Amino acid sequence: GEGKGKGEGKGKGKGEAQARAPSRGRTKAKAKPTPGVRASSAPGRPKPQPKEEEEEVVRVPVRSSSQSSRRPRKRETRTQFSWDHPEGLKFEDLQVDAKMTGVIVNVSEFGLFADIGYEKNVIIACQRRYWRRFRRGDILEDLTVSFVDLDKRRASVSMEDPEASLAANRAPLEDLKEGSYVNGVVDQKNQFGIFVNIGSEHCHGRLQVPRFLGRQFQRGQVLRDMCIASLDVENGRVSLMLEDIDAAIEDIEMVSVHNLIGEQTNKGKSRAKAKAKSENGKAKT
Repeated sequence: GEGKGKGEGKGKGKGEAQARAPSRGRTKAKAKPTPGVRASSAPGRPKPQPKEEEEEVVRVPVRSSSQSSRRPRKRETRTQFSWDHPEGLKFEDLQVDAKMTGVIVNVSEFGLFADIGYEKNVIIACQRRYWRRFRRGDILEDLTVSFVDLDKRRASVSMEDPEASLAANRAPLEDLKEGSYVNGVVDQKNQFGIFVNIGSEHCHGRLQVPRFLGRQFQRGQVLRDMCIASLDVENGRVSLMLEDIDAAIEDIEMVSVHNLIGEQTNKGKSRAKAKAKSENGKAKT
């Protein structure tokens, strides 16, 4: 009886185990993918999705904070000045070896250029080491005409003593006084300011003017009635002020032999030389 019960118990237990539902830990068999469509876990391209209507996307350029803060700058229309002098005397009246007085109007890497009252500026023949020591607005009274080219409309003059000419155009800073008024010529212009030739030794006068207005001044421009705001003799610094900056910008006066020396200077010399020649010719006859 006991064996029968055991056998029945065993058989009954096996049948129950076979009929028992799968436990939660067991996974169902995966369904085979239909042909032509890959499973998501298979390597390769992802499962194609149905196409939707694409909307037009307009991309707007985005500026960085540094670019957005910058405003577009307007180009300044600068007046182009010509160094020709149509009102001056013709080169046909200029003779070699004539003594002339001139004003330096330009200092460049090509040399010194001066206005002597004729139709064009003339180049000054002197040693290169003197070029940067001269300034725009320096007056030269010892010029001699070297040659005149009527075809190319050019002329050249020479300087007898450059050191003496430099000394004649320079004065010590001790001669200047704060509060006094001086005239000058704009010689240099850079990011540090506008520097004016007022004839002082070893330094220029720095013009106090806002940067946006300083761009409108020109090299070689004549400035009148400037006040010496401050003077530092030890450090060699002179500060200048203009009472009417707008007037100086609107009515620009460029350096020339007429407005610094006088219109009759070279004309008188030419007439005197012509008169001397005629008297010498009469004496020979």
